[in-house]
Amino acid sequence: MRIGGLSKEQVIKGGTFLNYSITWDDAEKVFVSLSDNGTAFSEVKAVLKEHRELELRVTQLATP
Repeated sequence: MRIGGLSKEQVIKGGTFLNYSITWDDAEKVFVSLSDNGTAFSEVKAVLKEHRELELRVTQLATP
């Protein structure tokens, strides 16, 4: 979600879906690590873009 453009605060307000005893600070550290790795960051952004496009297509198919 952070790579998708949301702020840390927006992600936290979006709900509590942390698993395996991870904290929001842990999640932010992962985001920072991915952000520092240009290749990983680009690949995750590409997957998120594909996911958004898939959601749009499914919604269009489901709309009569």
